[in-house]
Amino acid sequence: MGWVYTAFAQDDIADVLTTIKVKIQSLSPNQAATAKVATSDMQGKDARGVVFWFEGVMPLHHPRSSWNWNTHVQKTRHDYSSLYEDVKDRLNAASDREALYAKVDMTNYSDGDATITLWLPHD
Repeated sequence: MGWVYTAFAQDDIADVLTTIKVKIQSLSPNQAATAKVATSDMQGKDARGVVFWFEGVMPLHHPRSSWNWNTHVQKTRHDYSSLYEDVKDRLNAASDREALYAKVDMTNYSDGDATITLWLPHD
C-alpha cells in the first residue's frame, strides 16, 4: 500500500477534467479524501492531468497551526511519467501527515519544459 497515480492526456482540457472527475468519483471515500490533482494544457499539444491518491487507509492527522514548506520541482521535455513517478516516490517517502497535506501543481510550455511541483509541509 502507498501512494499511486493515474495520468491522462487528451486533446481538450475539458475532457481531461471530466476524466479526472470520473476517476475521483470511482475511488473509495478514504482514497478520494487523499486525492491530489494537477493539470496542464499546452497550446497545440495534449492537455494533461494526473491524480495521486493513497491506496489503503490513511490515518487522519490534524493540521498544524503553521507549516514549514519545501518545494520539489521536476522538469521534462517529453517523459511525463518521470514527473509523476518522482511525486509518487516523494509522497511515499514522506510522513503520513506531510503526504496528506501536500499540494501538487503542474505547468506545460510548448517550446520548453513541463514542470511539476510538490509542495510538501514538514514538521
